[in-house]
Amino acid sequence: MLNFNRYMETREPNYLNKYKYYKNKIRSGTRRAQRLEQCDVSAQCKRNPKKFWNYVNSKISTRIGDMILEQDGRSKELTDDYDKAAQGF
Repeated sequence: MLNFNRYMETREPNYLNKYKYYKNKIRSGTRRAQRLEQCDVSAQCKRNPKKFWNYVNSKISTRIGDMILEQDGRSKELTDDYDKAAQGF
């Protein structure tokens, strides 16, 4: 992040290029790690179905974050899942 902050201060393209280079290296590394994890899970799914289902359940998210609804200049925080669904979000 240091290179991006430096770029914002100076607007020198050199800092932006360094930031993009490192950002892309990190992203490719995380994608590679995800792929290896998925290959490992798929290779063991027949012998160890618990590992497969733990992986699947870790990727499923049913939680909707809290929302702020603004009507007529007033804001109301929606924390209940039923209220959030009723608003059509």
